[in-house]
Amino acid sequence: MDDFNLEENSEVKSDSSSNSKKRKRRGSYSYLFGILVFFIWAGMSVYGFYYAQNYFEQYMKKIEETNALNIQSINKRIDVLEEEMENINGTLDKTGSSLNSTTSASTEVNKRITELDNQLKALEKSLKILQESGNEDY
Repeated sequence: MDDFNLEENSEVKSDSSSNSKKRKRRGSYSYLFGILVFFIWAGMSVYGFYYAQNYFEQYMKKIEETNALNIQSINKRIDVLEEEMENINGTLDKTGSSLNSTTSASTEVNKRITELDNQLKALEKSLKILQESGNEDY
């Protein structure tokens, strides 16, 4: 009977040692799995940051290009208005006293000058706003 107990004890010991080996192996696998999950998470985080940064840079370039086009358009309109005002002032200078005698023509010309002046001021305000928004950091 003692022989049987000794054999049983040795079998139990060998089973427990194989179980501990399996546990060690499982522990190392779970450790490796944890490291793998961490690296996947870190890679996704870095990629997400890079993607967001790239998206914002492209968006900012698009805004800057749009602002530049708007500024060019406003500058052209300002130039046209300035030319019209110079032409009207030149015409007034040439006609001199003859225009002063006709009040209706004079009032129409003055109205047109004030309209053009108001448009010029509005365009200059728009240009200033666009230039200020183009200089700000987003």
